[in-house]
Amino acid sequence: MIVEETEQIYSKAYVLYDVTSNKLLHDLNPNERREIASLTKIMSSIVAIEKTDNLDQKVTITQEMLNTVPYDAYIIHLKPGEEVTIRDLLY
Repeated sequence: MIVEETEQIYSKAYVLYDVTSNKLLHDLNPNERREIASLTKIMSSIVAIEKTDNLDQKVTITQEMLNTVPYDAYIIHLKPGEEVTIRDLLY
């Protein structure tokens, strides 16, 4: 896949790399430090899916779990003692 000149990329930094040919196709600010929030979400989901045999397994939310969530990321309002499935946590 090569980005056409007419296509617009709205990222402030990116790397377009062809793993088949081992070539860098295009980049913008490749050495600029950036937050990796979306990548972290994707990787967390992959690990959770790989480590469980049953996505419908229930998990009981603890206060200790909630203490690890940054305040500004806490948007689904889970409460200690609440039971949810791994599948629901992934969503």
